Parts: sequence; C-alpha cells; structure tokens
Amino acid sequence: MTKKNQQTCRCTRCGWEEVTIKGIQRQIEDYEVLFPEGLKTVSIIREWCGHEPSDRQLAYALEKNNRKIGTKRWTRYEKRVLIDKEEEKENFFVE
Repeated sequence: MTKKNQQTCRCTRCGWEEVTIKGIQRQIEDYEVLFPEGLKTVSIIREWCGHEPSDRQLAYALEKNNRKIGTKRWTRYEKRVLIDKEEEKENFFVE
C-alpha cells in the first residue's frame, strides 16, 4: 500500500485505489485474522501496513472498531465485545 495523497492510497501490486482509512481497516482485519491474540498498537499496525499511513490515521482507524486501553505511548487496542441486549437484561435481574 502506498499513499497517493492524504485521502487515497494505491496497491503496489495491482494499482487498486481506495480511501486510506478503509485500506487501513482492511489491513487491521488481515492482521487480526493472522494474529488473533496479537497485541494491536499503532506502531505494530504501522509496521504491518508498510510505514505509509500516519500515526493519526492509524489511531483513528483502530479506535473505530476497537476499545482503547491505556494512554499515550502505552496505548493498545482490543476488539470490542458486543453484548446482546436481552442477555444483558437477564444478567441484570438475576435473583
């Protein structure tokens, strides 16, 4: 993945162009498939993406579908767990 400009990126192999954030999210999904228990940080994902996207773009893409844990340089991201609303109600009113 190489940057064409701030908003778009291009695949180095096939020439496909897409919005940078979508490309980063796709790369994050690929990383999660290969390393399901792997630590997700901005620096690890930057290395995975080939050092092209900025730290700000990476952090934005990671925050969209992940839970942020920690602050500043110790920030890591974990997959959000979606809880079924009915299950939450049942657990709340346990006798």
